[in-house]
Amino acid sequence: MRKRPFIQLPNGHIIDIMVDSVLGTDGQGYFLARLLYALFGWARYTERPLVAKTITLEPRRGNFRWYFPFSAVLIWFAWGHGFFKLNRWGWTNEGLDRWVKERWPTLRESTRSPIVSIGPLNVSEAVAMVERLNELNLAAIVVSVGCLNVGARSKDEAVEIVLEVLKRARHPVIVKFTAEQDYIGIATQIEKVIKETEELEGKTVVFQITNTIHWSNVFPKRRMPFGQDWAVSGPPIRSFGLEAVRKLREAGVKSPIIGGGGITHFEHVKDYLEAGADAVYVSTGYRESRVREWAIRL
Repeated sequence: MRKRPFIQLPNGHIIDIMVDSVLGTDGQGYFLARLLYALFGWARYTERPLVAKTITLEPRRGNFRWYFPFSAVLIWFAWGHGFFKLNRWGWTNEGLDRWVKERWPTLRESTRSPIVSIGPLNVSEAVAMVERLNELNLAAIVVSVGCLNVGARSKDEAVEIVLEVLKRARHPVIVKFTAEQDYIGIATQIEKVIKETEELEGKTVVFQITNTIHWSNVFPKRRMPFGQDWAVSGPPIRSFGLEAVRKLREAGVKSPIIGGGGITHFEHVKDYLEAGADAVYVSTGYRESRVREWAIRL
């Protein structure tokens, strides 16, 4: 394998194995999750970069209910894939103002490299969120333009939102899209505009493939649970993530790429790096002890 992989952000933070959106909006997880973490050794502090679950400008009810989490998250099983996760979260969160007051203090104590994922529905929301987040000491901002449970942005919408964020953000920007979008078009257009726009001179961007694919695309011949097209994460989507990384590199994308989706063993980490990723993220397969071991072996 090539030399130790990592992405060094302009502010000095390093991404090698990133923990993504699995520990709630505060880096500690929700009530039921905290019980599972205690049982299965999920730590309350990680040395890895930690991404808080996506927040929006205004509070959003979404589909998750703390008293009945299975309304939005399920553990499923399929022959040939083992256990994996289904979700239709829908960006349930407390909104930016409350997040800054109540969740941010906990997140910054949960990792040395706190990252927040934002879900702007349009450019004006993106601008408002970035201007507020510029006040915080974040390692990076993830701009989510490909959430399947909310509705992925079109190529033009995604590019417009990301470019406005890049113009205003004082933090490094990670663009998170899905393999179900025109992710190649989004990435190549962003790189092209950065190169040609004087206002964006010196700006860099990191691309990340999201960790969910619709059930109907993963299992086209199998009946969907409860008649709903849940998003699948975990081992069944690994091939989608690997293909997306390869296609981005084949299309000439030069920016750093964080690959992921279905990573549960160190061999999967190597697969993503060999496909062209510069770093990886874990979500469904996260265990702190496991991630520490992988980081040592890189």
